[in-house]
Amino acid sequence: MIETKSTKNSLLIRKKDEEDVTPSHLFTGFFVITITTITETFITIIANISAIIANFISTLITIIYMIVRIFSAVITNYFFIWHFNYNST
Repeated sequence: MIETKSTKNSLLIRKKDEEDVTPSHLFTGFFVITITTITETFITIIANISAIIANFISTLITIIYMIVRIFSAVITNYFFIWHFNYNST
């Protein structure tokens, strides 16, 4: 049920069955917002740490892959140089 009360400058509308906000409601709301914010912060930190670890592993794999490619190219080149020099003499 809605109760309307007209004052001199404004119209006040309020639900009749609704109870007023008390300090305990304010504390509960503050507590919920605080817990939610802390939880969200920890989830964000964990996600960022996971992303950093994933990027580090990806970079490490790329570096190892490049080193293997360089060594295989060097070994292949030396093998062909040795092979053709050996056969030419």
